Amino acid sequence: MLTGACTPAARRFAAAAALGLLLAQSALAAGDTRNLISISEDERLYVLQDMRDLLATVNAVVEAAGANDMARLAASAKAAGMASTQGVPAGLPAKLPGPFKQMGAEMHRGFDQIAQDAQTLGDRDRALGQLARTLQLCVGCHAAYGFGSTTSMTNTQQSPATAKGNKP
Repeated sequence: MLTGACTPAARRFAAAAALGLLLAQSALAAGDTRNLISISEDERLYVLQDMRDLLATVNAVVEAAGANDMARLAASAKAAGMASTQGVPAGLPAKLPGPFKQMGAEMHRGFDQIAQDAQTLGDRDRALGQLARTLQLCVGCHAAYGFGSTTSMTNTQQSPATAKGNKP
């Protein structure tokens, strides 16, 4: 934050810098062919934190596999299972396209299966193979969808077809 008096030149520079950032963001958005899911800023922050948590889970699963600690691997995978979907903001599920929700549910069920098999079979190679298949869902979802907050999406609003998960 600037302190003290702000000169007219400093104000012009700040305005030009802000305009440059907005134009750069628009240029990036224009080249992004993914389906844009329009949600509130608070919902977007929730989704991004959830994805960071999932990435931390993947890291924990891989670390446990490296140590051949199947109990820790199972516990780590279970943390990303279907039970982790509790506490989603109230209006968010209604804003998510069906295919997005299907991939998400399949991914969470995949982590539940990894946890169950790690616990009962104790096979590290199987767990890593299951993790690879589960991560394919993440890669596919990230390739198909992007998030924007309703407060930052003035000219990039999605069409009704895109809102239903269809390509424009």
